[in-house]
Amino acid sequence: MTPSPIESFYPTPSALIAKMLDGIDFRLVASVLEPSAGKGDLADAVKQKIISRQRWGQRDPSPDIDTIEINPDLQHVLKGKEHRVIFDDFLKFSTFKHYDLIVMNPPFADGDKHLLKALELQGRGGGIVCLLNAETVRNPRTYARQELTKALNRHGATITYLDGEFMQAERPTDVEVALIKVWIPPVKHDSVILDSLDRGPTIHEVDAECNALNVNDYITAVVRTFEEETRAGLQLIRDYKTIKPLIMDSMCNEYAHPILELKIKDSSDLSENQFLQQTRMKYWENLFMNPQFTSKFTSNLLEQCRGDVKRLQDYDFNEYNINVIRLELTQKMIKATDETIIKLFDTLTHEYHWTPETKKNRHYFNGWATNKAWKINKKVILPIRLYQYLTQDYAPYSYREVEELIDIDKTLHYLSGNQNSASDVTEILEQAKKNQTTKNIQFEFFSIVCYKKGTTHITFTDEDLLKRFNIYGCQHKNWLPPTYGQKAYEDMDADEKAVIDDYEGETSYTETMDNAQYYLGACNNVYPAITDSA
Repeated sequence: MTPSPIESFYPTPSALIAKMLDGIDFRLVASVLEPSAGKGDLADAVKQKIISRQRWGQRDPSPDIDTIEINPDLQHVLKGKEHRVIFDDFLKFSTFKHYDLIVMNPPFADGDKHLLKALELQGRGGGIVCLLNAETVRNPRTYARQELTKALNRHGATITYLDGEFMQAERPTDVEVALIKVWIPPVKHDSVILDSLDRGPTIHEVDAECNALNVNDYITAVVRTFEEETRAGLQLIRDYKTIKPLIMDSMCNEYAHPILELKIKDSSDLSENQFLQQTRMKYWENLFMNPQFTSKFTSNLLEQCRGDVKRLQDYDFNEYNINVIRLELTQKMIKATDETIIKLFDTLTHEYHWTPETKKNRHYFNGWATNKAWKINKKVILPIRLYQYLTQDYAPYSYREVEELIDIDKTLHYLSGNQNSASDVTEILEQAKKNQTTKNIQFEFFSIVCYKKGTTHITFTDEDLLKRFNIYGCQHKNWLPPTYGQKAYEDMDADEKAVIDDYEGETSYTETMDNAQYYLGACNNVYPAITDSA
């Protein structure tokens, strides 16, 4: 004979409630169900736990807690405590609602069925805390108990056996109980939309291999990702518009608004073209931020590209358009590189009026077009406050000054013809900062010493590369004869020889002529086109 609900009613003692709720992070619990709630002692305790974990000023006195109770008298008690009673018989309960936590002390007589029901409800993920008669778990003699044992094992439930917990309870009993806690991870849902797409490797799936990809492989992967995202988004918009009439907040369509809304960021119109524009913009912006694509760009060229990216939202993000842009950028690269190198040449030879020490930077010579000509010395001094950056936790000028070193490093790599292996300047400085080192910090083509007074001494360690840098800068400034590198020293006239003598001397000039391909290479021969593999 099955006991009546009131006969199966054993209110949970407060000490046992504390054990049941121990270890639960109620900051992560938004919705709770207590089935077979009785007088709502568990619901009361859960309510206080949730409120106490909420921030001051944001406390909700009515957390989302549902209760189920089959006994009408106990239903009245629950409602008197302002608990929501949403159903009577838990074993017949069905809902679309998801609960973060189910906490329960079901009737001992059929606790196995109640816990199996709770496990079914939490199939999408969530927690369960349940008290059962210990015999229900220890002695799986019925089909329901056997199914419960399998389910608890499958979900890795923790079971703690407790004796004497109900001896001092409102309705005392000496029954041994099992405290069961189960956490079911959220289920990853399949998407009908994504399943319908013709999928292939995307940038997310090859991201771990990005460093090994050449730029063409990277572009292929990122274009495929764009296409997949765009098709999925467009299908979502179309499906939403199809089901929208079914999810209105009123049965009177004249005044109805959708309960569930889908919108495009910064747009009041759910337009496929608006979505397409914003998705294109996202991928074009990402392309010009990604080192896989931009590693060979000069800073001024990158700034130009990023400033012009808005117009690209009207162009499809596909391999054809990307390659058209790459070709345009290749053509701009020579000019942009010229500008970068000459700007740095000026920086390293001009005198900073507020730092007299930097007068030592330049070496004067009798220039071809003007007597005001100079070249870069092996050692230069710049007013870069890297000492503070390397020795202090907070250095307000560090970003700009680190950028200056990056420009120097990148320019020297350009001139070396090996721009792909540019140093990671930031990483080298971070390592120096970690080691509290301010002297003899080594980069590939130069070293630096940083001084507390606010200067950084740069020593160029590759004199052939420095010579090439000087020739490049002086030729662009028209400080060398137009015939430099084209006419042997002995064939020059007296004025030309005078400039060469003052600039480097006959021996050095002859060496330049003998290695003309290195010292005098045109910019577009020095650097690989950006359409090459990374």
